Parts: sequence; C-alpha cells; structure tokens
Amino acid sequence: MAPPAPPLPVREFAGLVKAKYPDLADTNDDVLVANVLAKWPVYRAWVDSRSISEATRRVDDEIALEKRVAAIARTIATKSLVHERRVEKIPTVLAVCVLPAVVLYGLGWSFGWVRRGFNGEELRQVT
Repeated sequence: MAPPAPPLPVREFAGLVKAKYPDLADTNDDVLVANVLAKWPVYRAWVDSRSISEATRRVDDEIALEKRVAAIARTIATKSLVHERRVEKIPTVLAVCVLPAVVLYGLGWSFGWVRRGFNGEELRQVT
C-alpha cells in the first residue's frame, strides 16, 4: 500500500493503527507511533515529520516531568527515612553524652565523701 499524498499527523496515523489493532486502543498515540516507526521504518513516509518532532517534544516533556516527580518523591522518602534514623539514634546520643557526665558527677561525689571521711577534724573530736 502506498503512503498517502499528504503525510498524516501522528494522531491520524495512530488512529489507523488502533483501528487495525484494537488491543492498542489504550496506548498513547505518541508512544504508539514512535514504537511503530522504530519497528517498521518504511511507515515514516506516512507520518508528517513536523508532527513527529512535535510528538517527540511532548514525550520528552512527559519524561522530564516524570523525572522531576520521581526526584521529589525520592527527596520526600529520603527526608522521612533520615528523620526516622535520627529518632532511632536519640537514646544512643543521650547515653554517650549524658552517661559520662553522670559517672563523673558520681565519682566526684564519692571522692568528696571519702575525703570528708578522712578529714582529721572529725577524728580529733572523737578522741
């Protein structure tokens, strides 16, 4: 079959393909035409080149949008994961920061208690 005299826009060519293959009815026109032309390049003459470049630009815009959405979703997921990990580390940080101070305070108090116990003043009063 010879290509039509004026090349078809992407939507019309996709309509022809969808009419012949009804199971492709849910497929995006731009994606369908790109796949058909990639598999059967002889049909390139059937489709208007300006229409192809416009469809390519639309698909590229959709891909760029999907990439931005994926990056935002990845950022949100990463932030919540980082927050969860920080919350999990709180007991460890408290143990590392507070426990040495408590131990030093206890040692200082014990040292003072022992020192007061061996102070000569109390021993002199008893004898």
